[in-house]
Parts: sequence; structure tokens; C-alpha cells
Amino acid sequence: PRKDGNRDKGSGSLWANCGINQFHLPEEQQAQVLDGRIIIEYTELASVAARLESSPAVLLESKFEWSRLASGALRVTCPWGNAFELRQGTRADPRGKQPGDVSECLGIPELQIHVPAGSNMAGISRFYSRLIGAQVLSFEGMVRVVCGHEQILSFIELKPGIQVQHSDYHVSMYVDDFQGIYSRCEDLSLIFVNPRFKRKASTLDEAVAQCMFRVRDIVDPKAPEKGAILQLEHELRSPFQADGSQYKSCPFNDAVALNSAPDNY
Repeated sequence: PRKDGNRDKGSGSLWANCGINQFHLPEEQQAQVLDGRIIIEYTELASVAARLESSPAVLLESKFEWSRLASGALRVTCPWGNAFELRQGTRADPRGKQPGDVSECLGIPELQIHVPAGSNMAGISRFYSRLIGAQVLSFEGMVRVVCGHEQILSFIELKPGIQVQHSDYHVSMYVDDFQGIYSRCEDLSLIFVNPRFKRKASTLDEAVAQCMFRVRDIVDPKAPEKGAILQLEHELRSPFQADGSQYKSCPFNDAVALNSAPDNY
């Protein structure tokens, strides 16, 4: 993990590497619980299952539980209620890695976000295809956003009567056409400034200088006046600084080379 000193102090945030991906884990009075599921891949699951079987007794008083699926994958609920599915994979993303020690897990190939029944799934699809410029695969009750190399952001419509509650967590992604995406989001008044973070961007110049900007409302570009279909904060990052050099936190080995080929982010 990065910011390991914060763990030793018992305060602050912890950045936990997961292959080229990363969890940012803030210390808060109330834990953030994703309304969805996080898919993580490992080269093998036997040692992971062994650790789960020998979990400490203190977890019995929490929401922690686990089970094995027929496919061999492991379903795990963390002590606070976050849902994970651990699968066996073959390789880590070859485009780079996060600073620090190489993680045991290979990466996060999929993040599943729950959506209330009756939501405008076609509008979610249009949000990502028209504003973000992503490839989108649409199915009955599901939208799958292709996020570069073998990674999917899925929106899954739940059955009627099941409540969906998204809190102040956010997803972060590197994008190409950074300025174009900003302009399209700005045209629909979607730029969001989160006061909890030091890095803020409310103009294009600030976004270029900070290598990031945020949006929270997922709207249908075909009918933006109808408001947010879903609120899920996105931190949209540029791999490059204003001078064209690679942004220091970007985990790619060579973002310049990646930028020369389509669909690499």
C-alpha cells in the first residue's frame, strides 16, 4: 500500500494497490459501502480461501462472510458490507503498475454498479458513449462500459422493490480526449467540485492544470433536462500534464505510446 505511514499512525487514507488499479481508502466515521460488487482477479484462489477459512473470530461480530461459487470463484463480504467476487485470472494488465510493491491480486477487471428498477438504461449508455467516448455494450437490464484493456464498468438494473443507495464514494479513470470530454460535460453543466479534496477544477484551464475534473450526475444527453438518472462521482483524469509530459501518478509505463493507439485507456 501507498501512504503506509498513515496505517502505522492509525489515521488518514490508505492507497491499496490492486495490479494497475488502486483503492483509495479514507478514514471516516462511517464506512463507505458500495451498492454493487467489486470483481478482483488472482493467479490462484487456494491460498486466498485458506486465509478466509482461518479468519479471526472478531469478524464474526461484523458483516464478514464468504462462500464458494460453482465456478470456483469466491464471494466475500467485507466487515462493513462491501461485496466482492474473487476470480482466478491469468495475467496482470501489461500497460503498467502502481508505485510500491507488486500486489498479490492481478487487478480489478470489473466494477458492478447497482441501478434502481425502471431506470433509463439507454440514457446511461448514451452518457458514456456520447460524453465520455467509451465503447458501450447494452443488454436487457445491463449496460457494460468498456474501460480500455480488459476492464468493464457495469450498471445492473435491480428488481423492483430493491432500494439503491449510492453514497460519496467515487470511481477514477484515465481518459483520452480529456479536453473534449470536459467541454461536452461542461455544456450540460455536469462539472462537479467536491469540497473534500484539495485538487479542484471548475474551469477547463484548472482541469488541464490539475490533470483531472469531476462529474457526479449521470444524465441522458438526449434529455438532460430530466436530470440525473444516477449520481456516481467520477474523477476523470488526463495521463498528461499541461506541458505534454506524463502525469506523475499515472500508472502507465508509457502513456505517450498508449495515446498513439486507439482504445488503450
